[in-house]
Amino acid sequence: MKKCCHILALILLTAPYSRSQEKTKSNEEMSIFEFFTSKKKKAEKKDKPVKQKKVYISAIPVISSNPVVGVAYGGVVNGAFVIGGYYKTTRFSAITLSGVYTTNEQSTLAIKNFLYFKDEKWILQGSLNWRIFPMFTWGVGSDTPDKWASQLENNGFSIDQMLLKKVGNNWFFGGGININYVYEQSDNNVRHAVDYIGNNRNQDAVQFWNSIDQTLPFVIKDSQIPGSFVSDWGSQSSETIQAKYFKTPFQLYPYGTGKSVFTNGLKVGVTHDSRDNINTPRKGAYFNFNYNLYIKDFGNEENFGVGKVDYRQYFMLGSYKNVIGVRSYLVFMAGNGPYINMPANNTDPNSTGTRGIPGFRYRGDNYVSAEVEYRRHIWKFINGVVFVNAHSLSEKKEYLMAMGEPLKYDGKFRFVNPGYGLGLRFILSEKSRTTLSFDYAWNKYSFATSKDSKRGEFYMSMNAAF
Repeated sequence: MKKCCHILALILLTAPYSRSQEKTKSNEEMSIFEFFTSKKKKAEKKDKPVKQKKVYISAIPVISSNPVVGVAYGGVVNGAFVIGGYYKTTRFSAITLSGVYTTNEQSTLAIKNFLYFKDEKWILQGSLNWRIFPMFTWGVGSDTPDKWASQLENNGFSIDQMLLKKVGNNWFFGGGININYVYEQSDNNVRHAVDYIGNNRNQDAVQFWNSIDQTLPFVIKDSQIPGSFVSDWGSQSSETIQAKYFKTPFQLYPYGTGKSVFTNGLKVGVTHDSRDNINTPRKGAYFNFNYNLYIKDFGNEENFGVGKVDYRQYFMLGSYKNVIGVRSYLVFMAGNGPYINMPANNTDPNSTGTRGIPGFRYRGDNYVSAEVEYRRHIWKFINGVVFVNAHSLSEKKEYLMAMGEPLKYDGKFRFVNPGYGLGLRFILSEKSRTTLSFDYAWNKYSFATSKDSKRGEFYMSMNAAF
């Protein structure tokens, strides 16, 4: 794998740049289906209206691997179409349906939509999601240790939709809703700790206190044994002892860590979108700012707000065959939001912002990430990419004080987590620029000397990462 990745990187970096923006006959971009069926390309008539019922459908199997999901397999169907009007006034819209099952017994069904209505006077963007998704979590922080890993049951559904009206040249303004209901939430490490305490009640209290973190490294306890522990050890239940003296990182967070969580928010936002295509952009820019307000009157446990900024820019280097894409994604939370609503890595709209780093590995109050990707047309229906990304988070000081490490975790953007990798794109539809994407990525621990270190992560998806 490593040798193959080096060869691909060499091809991408040494391939000669096109000297003209015109396609050459010898290496004209086409879809994989056109190549194998020898279909002749027809010149596109820009003045011809697009029929409303014309839909470019692509369906692919999905296989990916990372520590969060194990091995995931399923399918993705993408429909790209123009809602009325002409090419010049209305860009391609897209609806993506995906279903995935993983070896970690996770299931998800999701629908994502980005719709340009006729003449782009309105945009409807968002997603619907249902999940049975036990996922790993490591508490709050941007440098939390691996020993804190716990499987968090996270079963529920979400609705996130935003309707925007055109108010200027590629500028849109509007509002929407964001509803998330987790009907089953539990930390498996809590159960492990309670069972361990119950099976060792015959031990001396002091001896148990001094040895528990050797068996259960994820528990967080005081540096000195409290005076009340000895008496509680002989009189209180295992559940009470665990919750009082041996909390997990998830339990330490005081908001939204119960058996179920419901959040219901209204959002307002502004978008600028001058991308030439939403599946695989080559030029233009995308900017979105939205603020989600959650208040108790809407059924939320606490008042809080979440703001998000998504910026992407694309540059063609001489022709469509060489493209640089840059992206920055920021999330900040005001107030006391539930644990599951806290900003975390890989929670950007496409869930691709931190390739190389397991999803949800780091979580905090505020999140910032950046990424650069170089895209190169290699041959016929094959494109290649190389990319690098980095992100950081900040955390609540009061939460970090409870962990007993106020000097290391002081609520600032102190730790940076990078990722990098490369991939291939196989063109499924040249007109809608739908692609089948394969990526392989690493992080700063991928080549550690530990025998347990992960060498990399494999991703399979549809269309550009951003």
